[in-house]
Amino acid sequence: MSKFNIIILTIAFLVVLSVGGLFIADGFKNLMKLEINTAEVNIKVNEEVKPSYEYLKSITVYLTGQLENKKWVGTGTVIKIDEEYTYILTNKHVAGGGNKEATIYVENGLRQLETELVDVHSNLDLAVVKVKGKLKDKQVVKGFSTASPQDKLYLVGHFLGIRYVYSEGVFVGYDGISDIVQLPVCYGNSGSAVCDKEGNLIGVIFAIYRIGLFDVDTSHGIMVDGLSVRLFLEKLNLL
Repeated sequence: MSKFNIIILTIAFLVVLSVGGLFIADGFKNLMKLEINTAEVNIKVNEEVKPSYEYLKSITVYLTGQLENKKWVGTGTVIKIDEEYTYILTNKHVAGGGNKEATIYVENGLRQLETELVDVHSNLDLAVVKVKGKLKDKQVVKGFSTASPQDKLYLVGHFLGIRYVYSEGVFVGYDGISDIVQLPVCYGNSGSAVCDKEGNLIGVIFAIYRIGLFDVDTSHGIMVDGLSVRLFLEKLNLL
């Protein structure tokens, strides 16, 4: 083989080696990009989507009731605001059972405003009251939905009368016409809106889960389902 042929082969070898190196480098870069993108996707998948505490607090109000010498506290959810009134969804028993002699107040900053009863549900523990004007730092709940077992749930209510206590848990199942949720609830949470990860109302707490006649399980609650809530509000033209 001549020196010329050897030189040509050497040059060709170096060119192939150089081009191959570029392909390997590009492949390595693309592999790194793929790993980075995959990591970003995994981070996004692992991020839990849930409503903020600020939002849950903004749709929640503190209610107090009085009938003769009896007093109580409960929770309500803002469902509509128009030019004249703010409408609040709660339990019938928080609204005095529909008794027009009961006085129901809503907390607005440092003031207590008397509400007016709009209506109570004939069969379920639901009621709507209204108050003139707008409430400070309050907004209407985003919407209404339903839930299935194992769905994550979120709530802000007045646990034992302590204002704006945050809870989260899961949807457990059905108990006849009521829904069971695994959420820390206690007296004062009555009327609390239970929300899904999007901030939609999927039910309203009305009772603590009872074990027998005297014992209660405060890690679970019973709520009126979201569909029944929606039908009730539609009947009142509040959606």
